[in-house]
Amino acid sequence: MLLKALRKAPAERYASAERFGEDLRRLLADEPILARRVPAWRRVLLLVRRHRMAAVLGGAAAALLMLTAGLAWQGRQATLAQELRANAVRGFLFQMMSDVEPVDGATGAEVTGRQIVAAAVDRARQEFGREPVTRGEILGELGRIQLRLGQDDVAAGLLREAVALLEPRVADGHAGLNIARVWLAQILMRRDRAAAQALAEQSLAACSAPDVACGKARTHAHSTLRNLHAAAGRTDAALSHGRLAVTESAASFGEADANTAAAWQFLAVVARNAARHEEASDAITRAAALSGERGHIRAAERITLERTQALIAIDLGHYRAARQQLESLVARTPEGIERQPMAPAVGRLLRSG
Repeated sequence: MLLKALRKAPAERYASAERFGEDLRRLLADEPILARRVPAWRRVLLLVRRHRMAAVLGGAAAALLMLTAGLAWQGRQATLAQELRANAVRGFLFQMMSDVEPVDGATGAEVTGRQIVAAAVDRARQEFGREPVTRGEILGELGRIQLRLGQDDVAAGLLREAVALLEPRVADGHAGLNIARVWLAQILMRRDRAAAQALAEQSLAACSAPDVACGKARTHAHSTLRNLHAAAGRTDAALSHGRLAVTESAASFGEADANTAAAWQFLAVVARNAARHEEASDAITRAAALSGERGHIRAAERITLERTQALIAIDLGHYRAARQQLESLVARTPEGIERQPMAPAVGRLLRSG
């Protein structure tokens, strides 16, 4: 621009001071000057300079769009991986149930639940040898089944194996990992209370996602901590976890589920031990109502439920109702250990009547 203004030939200089001033204004305003042809790249640069804020926002929007697209792609890949794993697990379970044979191979021999689960453990280790996450999730579920079958030592081994496989490979909030942790904690309650409490608290803190799977893990964690605190005489803590177990179970398993009924029943026991008789009565009434809605429940569960109802009725001074319930319960209960907890209460009521 200055060179044009200083040229010797009048025709090559600015025609007037106004034209020179116009180019000067353009220069200060980051606009293309008229003195010479401005390349396209320079025009774009000047445009960005004139609209710095818009350019910054546009760049940020573009970066955010690229990040969102990348995350969506990663999420889709994760979803596909989960679907593939779920399909593999379904196929595995189908094979487990359809191809199981008696351990000794004898024709007509009866296959037990323990044999089915033992065969499934072997199959899981073979089929998913190169998929440690899937193997860990399946072994965790099989460990839980072994626990229900009364195989505590076998269950503990499987659950430890599941935790060892999953911990270094999945996020700490992974539902399968935390369910395995909390079921292992339930086994350890009878052996190592400190370790059981640490595992349950770890599961409770880690599995914080508002989904059903983590909700179930939290339900079992609260149940474990409720029992541990109750056994140690920490009634306030036991009550707190008992109430939270009910809330989590209703949200994740369902309000009418057997797990929720059990959570209400355990809350009734904890509340009774804390001399909160009204809360205990409300809880056992809810447990009984849910058990009635479920229809058939196991005889041992029914005995425990009705015995707790009668004892809470005694606490509240409802002696006639308690006496009738206990007499009926004793008449329907087989001889043996189940009668022993009821004998003192029945004796007191019979003497008082």
